[in-house]
Amino acid sequence: MNGAQTLVKTLEKLGVTVCFANPGTTELEIVEALGLSEKIKTVPVLYEGVAIGAADGYGRMTGIPGSALLHTGAGFPNGLSSVLNAAKSNSPLIAIVGDHPLEIREWNHVIASGVDITDVARPYAKWVKRTSSDTVSADAEAAFHAATACPPGPATLVVPSDVAWSESAPPTEATLQHTTPKVPQQNLDNALMALKSGQPVALIVHDQVTTNSQALEAAHRIRQATGCSVMARAARVIRGPDIPPIDFLPYTPPLAVHELKKYKYVILAGAHPPIFPWTYPENDLPMMTSPDCHIIKLARMEQDVVDALTRLAEHFPECAKFEAAKAAELEPSGGEITPDNLAVSIGALIPENAVVIDEAVTTGRSFYERSVNSERHDWLRNLGGALGYGQPVAIGCAFACPDRKVIVLQGDGAAMYNPQALWTIAREKLNVLVVIFANRTYQVLKVDMKLRNQDLNNTAGKTLTEIGGPDIDWVNLAESLGIPGHRVTTMEEFNEKFAEESLSSKASLIEVVL
Repeated sequence: MNGAQTLVKTLEKLGVTVCFANPGTTELEIVEALGLSEKIKTVPVLYEGVAIGAADGYGRMTGIPGSALLHTGAGFPNGLSSVLNAAKSNSPLIAIVGDHPLEIREWNHVIASGVDITDVARPYAKWVKRTSSDTVSADAEAAFHAATACPPGPATLVVPSDVAWSESAPPTEATLQHTTPKVPQQNLDNALMALKSGQPVALIVHDQVTTNSQALEAAHRIRQATGCSVMARAARVIRGPDIPPIDFLPYTPPLAVHELKKYKYVILAGAHPPIFPWTYPENDLPMMTSPDCHIIKLARMEQDVVDALTRLAEHFPECAKFEAAKAAELEPSGGEITPDNLAVSIGALIPENAVVIDEAVTTGRSFYERSVNSERHDWLRNLGGALGYGQPVAIGCAFACPDRKVIVLQGDGAAMYNPQALWTIAREKLNVLVVIFANRTYQVLKVDMKLRNQDLNNTAGKTLTEIGGPDIDWVNLAESLGIPGHRVTTMEEFNEKFAEESLSSKASLIEVVL
């Protein structure tokens, strides 16, 4: 058995079921081995960022790593922005990167990039290793373990082509064991002190909480007993009338500062401290909280956050459990197309059990808030900051949840980063609706320039923030890649098409002209 076959057999034993692939010459033995597999489906994609993004979406929805097969040299670096997004979103995935044999790479040929691809991957991935014929199975298992251990994230396994075609050690038996440490009692005592202080408190949670009904119930009871706020900046949130709601901590610094300045204590339950994601000339503090706010770490991301919140909620036995309600009878909005009217209509029309991927950027600022009373659904966001994740992640979500409608709410500027994803959505006949909000501008940059008191009308400012002239024809672009497209210019047209396509089982795209 050669190294490529050993790798694939090991991945099968570990439960990997899908590989999103954009291979090159150094991966052809792995391609051959995947072709012999009856357990791993191989999905072709046209760009490496799409492959990693699809693996991200699959891992985010299942907890099982999606895998991506990429080429060395220029190939894997094309996907690095998606690796960054997966790392920040704690999505389990395994990037398999073929490479040249060492003696060829050292000659720095035009194709043999002359760089150690592990050095390229290391700043972005949670775990990185270049494997050998003796260790390929053990290394694949180690990559899987690293990708799934708390907190999960992307692992990168580099497989030289001579390892792939040479005889290898046989596959090892899978012996995965995860141990998630519980938080010490002192952490709970510190949080209780803040919650019982009578001062304003914010409890900030992360994905361990926002995807777990038990943890959300515990957070609800704590909020009911103490009046604290519960909020998150999470990659995935489960939502619905039977699930306690979670407020979203704004991403834009001025909005986050406005929200956080009122709290005397901020308790972190698996969440990062509220540090400025970017700052302004007048800011000299790293935290978006007020200077006299106390940060209390209840649990780190690698600890058992669900257990910590459950134990904390036990100190408030007087609080009743969250009472499920029927989904509200919401009505879509009429009138002209505006972000607020779109938010109302989307909240009213989200179908039950949908997976909603939000990359609407400035158009979608109120989409999350307005969908709090919608039918049960999952809401996915990007925590890495690299644009273009929406359509690739939708591919992985559709493979992970084939019986659920996947809806991508997508800004037009961000959508142009990975439009190749539409081809894979069409080819695989995935149940995905892509909604493009076409305002023909990078509006988020204009907002930030205004906050910095910069001139939006100088030549460079206008040139670099406008993406019209020529206007991108999303309907024709979608149809050229195999997806039916529809253009809407009124709220009535939007409501009709969104309702129709969100209940369909076929792929489609709606271009919303703003």
